[in-house]
Amino acid sequence: MLRKLLKYEFKATGRLMLPLLIALLAISGLLAVCVRISENTASAVVHFVTGTLGFLYVMAILAIGAVVLVAVVYRFYKNLLTDEGYLMFTLPAGVHGIVCSKLIVAIIWLVAAFVDIVLSLLVLAAPLDLGLGMELIRGLGMIFRELETVGVGWYEVLAFALELLMLVLLGLAGSCLVFYTALALGHSFSNHKMLLSVGFYFAIGFVTQVVLVLLLVGLGTSLDGMQFNFVYTLRNALNLGHATLLGICLAELLYAGILYFGTTFTLKRRLNLP
Repeated sequence: MLRKLLKYEFKATGRLMLPLLIALLAISGLLAVCVRISENTASAVVHFVTGTLGFLYVMAILAIGAVVLVAVVYRFYKNLLTDEGYLMFTLPAGVHGIVCSKLIVAIIWLVAAFVDIVLSLLVLAAPLDLGLGMELIRGLGMIFRELETVGVGWYEVLAFALELLMLVLLGLAGSCLVFYTALALGHSFSNHKMLLSVGFYFAIGFVTQVVLVLLLVGLGTSLDGMQFNFVYTLRNALNLGHATLLGICLAELLYAGILYFGTTFTLKRRLNLP
C-alpha cells in the first residue's frame, strides 16, 4: 500500500515540481548561451535579455526551495486536514502509511531541488570557463592523494559522506515534521485552526531551542569536570569526527521521531476535521 501511496503522491506533486525544476535548468541554459553571445556583441537587446534572464535565475534559485517546501506542506494540509481527510483516512494504509508517504516524497523533492540548483550552476558555469571544471577535478584528485599519504583512504571519505548525507536527510525530515506536527495540533481544535497551527509552529521552535541550549550547557558543565587523556593523532581525530556526526544524527533521529509520534498520534486521536 505504501508503494501505491508514493506513486499517488509523486503523480500529484510532480505536476508542479517537475516543470519548476525543468524551468530552472532551462533558464540557466538560456542564460549561459546569452552570456556567451554577449561577450562577442555590443547589442543592447542581447545585454538586456541577459540581464533579465540573470535576474530571473537568481530569483528562481532563491525561491525554488521555499516553493517546494510550501507545496509539500500545503499538500499535507489539503489532503489530511480539509474535507479530503475523510477520504484519505478511510484508506487501508492507515495514518502511518499516509504520513510516511508524504514525508518521503517531500524529502525527495527537497533533495531534487538542491540537485537541480547544483546542475543549473554547472550549466551556467560551463561556457564561462571550460577549464574550471578540469581544475576542480584535478584539485579534488590532489586532495584525495594527500589524504591517502597520511593514512586516510577512500573508505574514510565515503563514511564521512554517508554520515553527512544521513544528517541532511534527517534534518530535512525534521523540518517537514515540524510543519506537519504544528498543523495537526492546530487542527485538533474546533476554531482558529490555522492561527493555532502558526502558534504551535513557533512554540515547537522555541521549546527546541530551549532544550538545545540546556543540553549544550549541561554537556559543557560535564566536560569541564572531567579529565581527558586525549592524545592527538589523525586516527583519534577521525574517530572523534565520526562520533560527533553520529551523535548529531542520533539527536536528529530522536527529534524527528518525537515529531513523527506527535503528528501521527494527533491525526489518529485528536484530529477535528471540518
